[in-house]
Amino acid sequence: MRIFGKPGAEYIPLQVPTLALIAVVGLLRLGLSLVAVPDSIVRWLSLTVLLLIGMVYAAIRVQRSGFGGYRHLLPVVFFQVLTAQTIIIAGIAIGILTQRGNVFTRGGATWGHAVAHILAIVSLSVVFWAIGSLVMLALKPASHAS
Repeated sequence: MRIFGKPGAEYIPLQVPTLALIAVVGLLRLGLSLVAVPDSIVRWLSLTVLLLIGMVYAAIRVQRSGFGGYRHLLPVVFFQVLTAQTIIIAGIAIGILTQRGNVFTRGGATWGHAVAHILAIVSLSVVFWAIGSLVMLALKPASHAS
């Protein structure tokens, strides 16, 4: 499958460390909360902060590596958001099915909450893409008139 003229598989190697870090932090958050580590400790492992850092890194990497432009940043941040939201949705589903709360069910252990996170995949991707595009714009070399 091609995304903005590039094979979809090309978007993954560009950010393997970021995706791995998102997965590790998300799974650690879930695992620690399932073994009753207090939320006050688990909250230090923030997926939101990690996604913001990942978005800035992606914007810099896409531009500086010559990988692409603004449109190519969207699939990159989409895969980051998808990774995080998949873990969050799984955490909500685990909470619903086991009737045991975890760090991801604090907003409600309902299927509606899970669906909201499915919708967040698209909305957060667009928001992070817009912010990342501003980062790319700020880093764009100024053209000099001769």
